Parts: sequence; C-alpha cells; structure tokens
Amino acid sequence: SGFHRFFWEAKRLGPGHAIGSYLGPAGMGCFLTGQYASDCDYGGMLGYAQSEDAASWLDVLTKKLGSAVSSPVNQDSSQPRLKSVHARSSAGRNIVVYHTVLRFN
Repeated sequence: SGFHRFFWEAKRLGPGHAIGSYLGPAGMGCFLTGQYASDCDYGGMLGYAQSEDAASWLDVLTKKLGSAVSSPVNQDSSQPRLKSVHARSSAGRNIVVYHTVLRFN
C-alpha cells in the first residue's frame, strides 16, 4: 500500500527521570513486549535531556543496552543518535530501535 508508520515513545531524562524509566516497561519496554509497533520492524525512542547533554545520555544508553547496540553514537553529527536491535518473542521478530536525545536544559 506504500503507507509506512513509525512509532515513537518519548521520555524525560534528568533529575527525577532516570534512564530506568526510558528503558523500563512504560518506555522502551512497550516496543519490546509488542504493545507498540507489533506489526513493524522499527521504532524510535526520544529522550528529552533536562540535565547533561545529549551525548552524555547516549553514552549511558550505550552502556545499559550493551550488546543490543548495533551502531555507535555518531558524535560528529549535529544530532547524535544510536541504533539497537532487540528480540521480541511476542511479535515473532526483532525490532530495531532508533534512539535520539534532544537537549532541553
């Protein structure tokens, strides 16, 4: 049909909003369980950095996601980003998640 959808989930990152809420059940977990984008192979996570800078949060994400990271943070870009791949048994296939952090402090 030529129509494609791309699902996003956004979370704040900063004081009172740790990386756990971004990665947890109400954040990236919605993609991993198939609650979001169950019929899609891609999704996006958007972090609103209310402390530190985007690259610092992406460094934390890189460490937390470990072997799921399939492409490193692009520090030379005007907008650093990260890509990770995750198995989703509920959907029967992997999902690729694109992570972008925007500075809001």
